[in-house]
Amino acid sequence: MHRLSAFVLLTSSLTASAQTINQSGFSFNPNLITVQAGATITFQIGSPHDATEVSQTTWNASGTTPLPGGFFFGAGTNSFQPTVGTHYYLCSVHPSTMKGRIIVDPNTGVSDEGGKEVAIVFPNPAGSELVLGESSAGRVAVLIDAEGREAYRLAVAANARLDVSSVSAGSYTLRVLDGQGALHTAQRVVIMR
Repeated sequence: MHRLSAFVLLTSSLTASAQTINQSGFSFNPNLITVQAGATITFQIGSPHDATEVSQTTWNASGTTPLPGGFFFGAGTNSFQPTVGTHYYLCSVHPSTMKGRIIVDPNTGVSDEGGKEVAIVFPNPAGSELVLGESSAGRVAVLIDAEGREAYRLAVAANARLDVSSVSAGSYTLRVLDGQGALHTAQRVVIMR
């Protein structure tokens, strides 16, 4: 029983809900993270940079108009808990090169992603290749690791086969996105070697 408790505690700490975004030169690292609701995000930023939340339209245009009610962090270490949804941010000093996104999922499961269908993926667990269902062709496949970081991104070809031989073994969330970046399907996948 003590071993099981220790395992559960260890598993919980491995999926901890804290992420750090560092300013590195003229970029944010990582520039895209996916976390669960309730996660704490920490920005570590050097002068003269900042992290300013903006709308998607402003972000796409590399504009600097802050999002009303959005976050703003100057140089230093700042932490917050973002709400569910996608948060677009940039450095108001370097808006065309210093950009990032935080995607906050509402829960820990992927079986109910806002009514989206579950992806048909096989084999699962996979070795060096994943095959997606036919409705995935022409979309973008993204693998998110246990820390919420993007580990893999590739346009899905007509044969719907993904070469994952360069991806480290582990458990991932596979997200299949449409042309506008909206979630089409999602599923947990395991890559084994």
